[in-house]
Amino acid sequence: MSLLPSLNQWQGCLAGVLVGDCLGFPYEVIRFKKMFPHTIEFIEDDLEKIKIRQMIPYVRRVKKTPTKPAKGARVTSTPTLATTSGSGETCSERQYTDDTSMTITFAKFLTESNDSLDYVDLARSFSAEFIVDVPKSRGYGPGVKKLLTKFDEVNFKNVFQYATETFKGQGSMGNGSGMRISPVALYTLNDPDRFRLVDITIDSCRLTHTHPEGIFGGIFQALAVRQALLFGAKKDKPSAIEFLDAFETEFKSVLSSKATSKRVAAYQSGYQIYQDKIDVIKKFLKGGPSSWSLQKIKEELGNKVVSSKSIPTALFCFLASFQEIDFIHTDNHFQRAITLAFALGGDTDTIGGMTGAICGAYVGLDDFPENFVQSCEASGKILNVAEQLYRKCNNSTEV
Repeated sequence: MSLLPSLNQWQGCLAGVLVGDCLGFPYEVIRFKKMFPHTIEFIEDDLEKIKIRQMIPYVRRVKKTPTKPAKGARVTSTPTLATTSGSGETCSERQYTDDTSMTITFAKFLTESNDSLDYVDLARSFSAEFIVDVPKSRGYGPGVKKLLTKFDEVNFKNVFQYATETFKGQGSMGNGSGMRISPVALYTLNDPDRFRLVDITIDSCRLTHTHPEGIFGGIFQALAVRQALLFGAKKDKPSAIEFLDAFETEFKSVLSSKATSKRVAAYQSGYQIYQDKIDVIKKFLKGGPSSWSLQKIKEELGNKVVSSKSIPTALFCFLASFQEIDFIHTDNHFQRAITLAFALGGDTDTIGGMTGAICGAYVGLDDFPENFVQSCEASGKILNVAEQLYRKCNNSTEV
């Protein structure tokens, strides 16, 4: 009889988002390039220092004047300003970005909602948290900034309309659809046919990302997290290829299953590019570490903000780390996976966060290296949110 995914895995999943986001963030910021070069040697040294609480400090930009939350919006945190008089503050913890902020907001929304989800309420929550986040410069993309501001301006009427008008009516294909989606995999884990996972993923993505590739990117990441939860709970763990084969079957079934095929029909054109990326991942895994390099990963899988050029990359970083990688010197699966994600450069916080979500769901919080979680801003908060969501979804399940 299969074991059920544990609280340890649920907390590992959301903490994985936080750790990948916070520890990956400095490698993406242009003004930090000299301080945080994305070389393997520096990244490994940085992570080892974090383990012994010798984190490299940096100054983050802040804005002095917070703005008021939207009327009627649910706020999940309190505005915080810099304690210095200048334009920044030295951080004793690694700062999280919009990736973690939206993940926490989404998880709280799922925890506090009834079974009939109100996406206007989710739009309000995203908008309110964005306003709270403004002083902290969380790094929201320009398109999402405009949408969350627009929601407030129109008093949250027709919230699904505005994302369809972006990018000349094509909608965004950015990886924001995947960066915040992991709570959906947790929330729908007990639904056997995956309809709820697909349904909630599509509707939550539609608030900000309506391009078919953006939608299928969210589905891809949600299914990867779900697969990690289920396989992580098994006593007999799969090989990387076995995991990928099972994931591919699940991903293909979204188009063929009676439960989900109609729901994804309007976005079907976004499917094939992800199937192509699965084929690349399979090629790399079968060839072993000698068959790929950082440059090949960037060329064939990607490290960009586009969904199809980052979400499959996160899955590969997780799977490649099932075995030793000769240029990454750690025997810890989670550390190896995020090291690889950071070393690719590009959108390091989001790829790191998505890699962390999958790997954290698989290995569980207890297998994180020492001080990784504690070195991140809001670590206690995200663990509490994960536990609340776990309790809601498992209140009648013996675990």
